[in-house]
Amino acid sequence: MKTKYKNYLIILIALSFTSIYGQDLDENLKLLEPFINKKWEAKEPRFGEDAKIDRRFEIIADGKAIKRTQTFKAINATAEYFYYWDFEKQEIGVFGIHNNGNFVHGHVKKEKDKILIYGYGTFPDKKLEFRNTYELTKEGKFLDKYYRFEDNAWQSGHSWVFFEIKE
Repeated sequence: MKTKYKNYLIILIALSFTSIYGQDLDENLKLLEPFINKKWEAKEPRFGEDAKIDRRFEIIADGKAIKRTQTFKAINATAEYFYYWDFEKQEIGVFGIHNNGNFVHGHVKKEKDKILIYGYGTFPDKKLEFRNTYELTKEGKFLDKYYRFEDNAWQSGHSWVFFEIKE
């Protein structure tokens, strides 16, 4: 009896990996491929010496979308982002929502040697234009820099350096 359940467990584990890793990514989303199926971690010392941000990207919807999850336990913050092909704009679209109710809607494109995510962030009391860049360095670092247009000028927001964490 135990062997039968072990076999089912092995099959379920194999199916879960193929559902995530076995999906072919839509050609239009390949720009984000270097981030997929990796665990990324950044430190945010403003919230304590051990404050870390965990981020993951995974292929979903039979390769037609990418889901980014982010947790920041030090401030009880979570976020989910979905990247998809926006055929009308002919760019990758993005929608994200945070557990505090903030959400973003925008697009993604390559700009020089970086990935630019741009659009609008909606907060409880205002809506702001944003620009966010992703960059992978030769050393394997993932640089994430955020800017918002506020008070008639671009203001610097977060600037995080993510490292891939091997599991």
